[in-house]
This record gives sequence, structure tokens and C-alpha cells, in this order.
Amino acid sequence: MEQLKPPNELCLEGNLSVNWKKFLQRYELYAVATGANEKNEEVQSSLFLHIIGEEALAIYNTFKFERQGDEKKLQCIKAKFEAYCNPKKNLTVERHVFFTRAQNEGESIDTYVTDLKNKSKTCEFGNLEESLITDRIVCGIRSTGLRERLLRETDLTLSKALNICRAAELSKTGVKDLQKSLAETTTKWSKQPNKQPGPSSSRPTETSTSERTQKGSKKFSCKKCSYEHEPRCCPAYGKLCKRCGKPNHFAKMCRTPHKTKTVQEIKDENSSDDTEEDFFIDVVHMINDGFKADGNHEWKVHLKLKGMKLPFKIDTGADANIISKSVYRKCAKDVALYKTSIKLKTYSGEKIPVLGRCKIRCILKGKAYGLNFLVVDMESQNILGLKDSVELGLIQRVQVVSEEIGSGKGMNELLQRYKEVFSGVGCTNNIILS
Repeated sequence: MEQLKPPNELCLEGNLSVNWKKFLQRYELYAVATGANEKNEEVQSSLFLHIIGEEALAIYNTFKFERQGDEKKLQCIKAKFEAYCNPKKNLTVERHVFFTRAQNEGESIDTYVTDLKNKSKTCEFGNLEESLITDRIVCGIRSTGLRERLLRETDLTLSKALNICRAAELSKTGVKDLQKSLAETTTKWSKQPNKQPGPSSSRPTETSTSERTQKGSKKFSCKKCSYEHEPRCCPAYGKLCKRCGKPNHFAKMCRTPHKTKTVQEIKDENSSDDTEEDFFIDVVHMINDGFKADGNHEWKVHLKLKGMKLPFKIDTGADANIISKSVYRKCAKDVALYKTSIKLKTYSGEKIPVLGRCKIRCILKGKAYGLNFLVVDMESQNILGLKDSVELGLIQRVQVVSEEIGSGKGMNELLQRYKEVFSGVGCTNNIILS
């Protein structure tokens, strides 16, 4: 073991604190392996100063020790270098570095978490260290879908978060390998020569077409899914169109004539189709021009969202419930906001920017309801659409309203009270005709 190569000298460039910790760890391993840690104090300190290098030795010569003889004690020498390489740290800066550390492109989850653990050691988190590392993983990973998956976990721990991220990483790598293997197999099949001449004349044509595709461009714009991909890799293959019900194409590429629907169903976030839907918001706002409107003519209801009471305008011309971005952030920022392909339009055809959709628990007259809302990127009043207004019992569809007039007790009393008016032909007095 005495022939074991000693560790490298202490590097004084770059991150001095990290370099010192690595050097000290390598030296202690070397001392144990060679048996130098069993020698007397002076031999150990001499070996340490010999290995540490010329630049570090020059720094050692500037140290001032409290007592005579401490300059030959290894523990005193280590303490001086520890104080030199680790100056007083700024805890706020250390924590800022930790909380702003995000996963880099192409960085594995294990590498990212290892760096977070190293950075947390200088932040003095105490018992909160593991939970804060877990929170930083959720906020710092690059995949939005994986972040939503982690947020759905009620009791998320560090080990559980790592297992989920590793599984997602492996599945993503597996899908890439599978697609690569499928593309190579397709290319190999298309380049096989037609060795067996037979009655079928379509095989040579198919092979030559595939060869021309490979010679030209591997990817092409597909008329079934609207994306660019390699031959035989269409994501719409095997899927049913939500518009016509026929297979192997998406609804947005459907060529079957269809009628315009006034109200359409909101898709689930896990749907693989990318269709777009139009919702109409039939509402007119009056801008104050000196005319004061009667408040009784305005149909409004107050719903309680997350403990906050908010006014909603009952709009029978609206296909959906609407809240603004500011209301969402104020009352429901902890509710997941999903992407949606729904487009909002006013009665005049103007588009309203939609940030996403969410489902919020609302309370009306002591009863709880789960209502779907579209969050718009503009300041507007809250709108309760036709569908939910009917379901909440706020409005009722009435076909015919009729009232019978001319009979009953009221008519008889009127005739008795003014019977002189209804008797005779009726004449006008003091009129002279010339």
C-alpha cells in the first residue's frame, strides 16, 4: 500500500470550498490505505503539507497559530485551511442558488437531484431539507406533463418523486428507441429488392415509391394528422375521428361535411385528438355615457369560490362559464389549469384569448357544485352560461305565458263602480254645430 499514488495537489482556482472538501476526502482515504494515520503527529503533518502542493504550502506559511507547536499538529493545520477555504457564507445567497436551480436540457433526474442535495448542505434547512428538495424537483423539472403528474400525488415524498421521474425518463427513452427501431425496420423493408417475380404487380411499385421517399425526404406533411413524420409512423393510424367516426385520421383533418354545432363538449385533458371547438359568448357591456341603468334589470347571482363570494352575470347567450385570469389567481390558484382547444368568440366574431380550463367547487344556497370554467386572458366580469344556469335552477325554460282577461270578480266590480259610464249612447254637452 505504500506504493499507492498520492492524491493530486489542492487546486486554488475555481470553487475553493469544493476543491478543499474533495482534497481532504482523498487525503484521508490515502492516509488510511497507506497506514499514515497511525504514524506520530509530526510525520502526519509533514506528509499532509508535502502532498498539499507548493501554492497551498505558501499559504500555510502565512498562518498564525495561537500556541507554539500547533504548526506541527495535523488537526490545527486542517482547521486553518478549513477557515481559509470556507469563508463566512451568505445564507441568503446560498438558498437563492438552491431555489433557482432548474434541470438543464438533457440532464438526467439523478444528476439533477444529486446537485440539489449538495447545494442544500450549505443552506441550513435542518429537518425541512428533504421536503424542500422534493419541492424543488417539482418546480425545476423541464417536463410540464411530469410536473402535473407529481402535483396529483397527495403525499409526495422524495423517494416517490424520484421513482416517478425515473420511470418517466425510462419510458421516454424506450419510446425513442422503439420509434428508431421502427423507422430502421421500415427503411430496411422498403429497400429490399423484389426477388420473387409473381403475378402481383403492386410490389415493385410499392418498393420503388418507398425508395423514392427515402432518397428524397424522410419526413413529409401528413394529410391524416397534419404533422410531419416518417412513412408508416402516423399517430392517427388506428384512431377514430370524433367528427365522422371513421378511422385513421384526426377530426381537424376530416373532409366529411358537417353541421355547425352551437354547444360542443369540452374534451378531457387526456384526449389524444387535437380538434378545435368554438364557443360563443353572447354578452353586451354598456359603457357609462351619463345614462344610469336600472340595477334591477341586471341578472346576477353570487357564488362562493374557495370561501370568497363573487358576483356572476347570468348569460343565457353564453355557451360556457367565464372567469378572468385575475379571479383565477385570486380564488383558485391551487386548482389545476388544463390546456384546451376551445376558442371563444363574441357575437360579432371577435376572438377572446383563452388560457385554459379548470373545475372549481362552488357553493350556492348551501349546496356545493363542481362547475367548469374557462379562464380568459383579459379583465372581464364573471359569466355563468346557459347550461349551468339551468342546472342550478336560476332560470327556467317557459314555452307559453298566457293570462285570461275580461272575466272574473275584478271585471264585475269595475262595471258596478262606473256603471253610468257604460249606460246609454253617450253625448257631449255644450257643443254647437255651425
